[in-house]
Amino acid sequence: MDKDDDLLVQRFGTGAACALPVDMNYTRNSTLLYYKLASESLIRAGAPALECLSIMQESMEEVKSEDDRGNMKWGVKIFTP
Repeated sequence: MDKDDDLLVQRFGTGAACALPVDMNYTRNSTLLYYKLASESLIRAGAPALECLSIMQESMEEVKSEDDRGNMKWGVKIFTP
């Protein structure tokens, strides 16, 4: 994965790309957009990125559960790819 030239895969230059933005200072729509684009990039990266994709999917499931319960506090930052 570290050799993938996709900017979304390499956004942070570490495995941190596997999780959603940790600070959660982004709007709901920005987080969903990041998740969509990063997931697509990880799928294109193939087998080396499968573990990362799984981590990202699990993170998003937790965020969605918190949002469904009304416990999610969204930020105001806008993600612009």
